Amino acid sequence: MVEGTTTYPLSSSQQTLFLARKFSLHKSVINGVTFVILRSSLDMDNLFMALRIAIERWDAVGIRMVREGKTVKQYFTERVYESLVVKDFSKGTFSEMEEFFKKEASRKMQIYNKPMARFYLITTPKGESGIYSVISHLIMDSWAISFFYKDVLDIYYSLMNARPFPKEMRSYESVLKKELEYSGSVREKSDIAFWEEEFKKPEPFYTHVNGQEKRERYKKGGINRKFDMEMSSRFAPSWKKT
Repeated sequence: MVEGTTTYPLSSSQQTLFLARKFSLHKSVINGVTFVILRSSLDMDNLFMALRIAIERWDAVGIRMVREGKTVKQYFTERVYESLVVKDFSKGTFSEMEEFFKKEASRKMQIYNKPMARFYLITTPKGESGIYSVISHLIMDSWAISFFYKDVLDIYYSLMNARPFPKEMRSYESVLKKELEYSGSVREKSDIAFWEEEFKKPEPFYTHVNGQEKRERYKKGGINRKFDMEMSSRFAPSWKKT
């Protein structure tokens, strides 16, 4: 880390993930694994370039963890990855491809002053193109990863059709600042008070297939043992037919 770099505390969700990793036997527990297959063969050179451009556009890829005394913080730096590999399984099998995915997904990712993302451009045994990634949930949640993939493909089609690139996403650093401002704020305390009152209320009604009924009906014998036998017998004939 360069001297003078701004560091930030971990957000509440990041703290939860950090502890999950710390106390888990398998440090890959917070790896976010995603694979997208396009049902066609893409231009791998342009797909590679689109992925590189998207990485440069997403500041979350540049997040690094650092220890400051006994405290773990984070900072933003160059947007690089742990690895970007092209894997061709066109002469292999789906079993071989799946084994490769499992191995990469379970591989521990370093978090201190290291990139926390791996990317793979894949050609499947059917000759279809895809992108496989292992991204630490410390830097992106599933929602963000989905949008990252969308950005990659939008950039790809922009390159292929000589169109302007899509609008860049809002920086994660700006979102993180807002999230940290919320922590310990009057608004957060008000929200906590609200939900504490909500949790004190009786359990709500829910919509049953026969109308609204209280959960208490199922609590006496346990919902698994005392399932609505009337409904079970009603649908039993149709189950037998199928």
